[in-house]
Amino acid sequence: MREKENIEKVRGIYEAMDKGDFTALISLMAEDGSVWLIGSTPMSGLHQGKEKIEALFKQVSQFFCNGIHFNIKHILAEGNVVMAEWEDWAIVANGKRYENNGVNIFVFNKEGKIQSFREYIDPEKIMQVM
Repeated sequence: MREKENIEKVRGIYEAMDKGDFTALISLMAEDGSVWLIGSTPMSGLHQGKEKIEALFKQVSQFFCNGIHFNIKHILAEGNVVMAEWEDWAIVANGKRYENNGVNIFVFNKEGKIQSFREYIDPEKIMQVM
């Protein structure tokens, strides 16, 4: 099992996003991977394939242009799945302060790439700062 290795990859993703770098997540995505974000925000829904994921994170990086700062509460792995519970905050592009908490689920494939990334948050908190 690659549980420890996958946890370290996930920690690296959060560290990169803290600095406003969303390429760490994109670079770890499988070519046919998917990202699903809960809610009805402009970024919500299923994004399938690396091209659509890159477009999504271009939008995310413009909105969270100062990075997203995470406080990881729990990070667990079983088999090829890593789950992280966190609190986060950011100053978004319009200068408003954003705060939320949530859970991310990362499913890794046999090549060590992220096949599936799902995010469970309170989407209303994003809408309040848009």
